[in-house]
Amino acid sequence: MLSSLKKSIKRMLNPVDLKSLNADSPVDEHMGFSRGTPIDRYFIEKYLSDNSKKIQGNLLEVAEDKYIRQFCTSIENSNFAILDFSSEVSTPPTKYNFDLEKPETCPEEEFDTFVCTNTLNFLYEVRAAIKSSHKILKPGGCFLGTVASYTQVSKFDYERWGDYWRFTDKSLKRLLEEEFKDVEIKVFGNFSTALGLMQGLSVEEIQDKSIFDSVDPTYASVIGFKAIKGE
Repeated sequence: MLSSLKKSIKRMLNPVDLKSLNADSPVDEHMGFSRGTPIDRYFIEKYLSDNSKKIQGNLLEVAEDKYIRQFCTSIENSNFAILDFSSEVSTPPTKYNFDLEKPETCPEEEFDTFVCTNTLNFLYEVRAAIKSSHKILKPGGCFLGTVASYTQVSKFDYERWGDYWRFTDKSLKRLLEEEFKDVEIKVFGNFSTALGLMQGLSVEEIQDKSIFDSVDPTYASVIGFKAIKGE
């Protein structure tokens, strides 16, 4: 609550005129986190909400279990686990620390759904990570997530483990189809949202929310994917 209030005050004290944005530097170098809800999070959460029926059973999410708790359709019948590279296995919730870039370190056929939002961008061995994601799923399991397309480099990730890739809908689909039988791709965003992301604007300061409804793959902000493992 306090954090949200601070962000609201910051927006009021530092309003943005979308018609006269500085072309030399962004309003926020942290993708809008300091001003409110980052634009990419709007699309990420919409995609997970649209596919919430897939988020049930034995579930795994990267770093935290925020989204599986938020969008799981059957909490009482589901098990939540976190993939945290820095943690030892512990409960609750269960934490795994295997390396997606090394398939040989991963468990086999353990999860019904792997929720993986904006993570593949930060894994250099992206093909290996997709192979691992296929391996850890049960037959019929779902690899559900998003990747960044037209957006800032994440300084936080770049300085710690690297920010390596940006995807198009075609490149992501081809990569996923190397391992998965059934792949669905959905593009979110357009020139306006891409500009907003580059400038680090927040969802709250975009007055005309209808810009989030328009889709132009040339300036995609976020790409959602749903990949099903063969039975």
